Amino acid sequence: MGLDAPAIALRQDRTDRYGRTLACVYADGRDVAKALIAAGLARPYDGGRREGWCD
Repeated sequence: MGLDAPAIALRQDRTDRYGRTLACVYADGRDVAKALIAAGLARPYDGGRREGWCD
């Protein structure tokens, strides 16, 4: 069909305090979270107080 889909990989990291799975997502070997942060579409979060998006 001529469509090039990225290879997606998940690495389960742990679960949060509510039992939800926390995972790292990779597209073609590239960390999706880092790419979103670099593009200004996401912010890193270390578990502390979150800042608002409308700064």
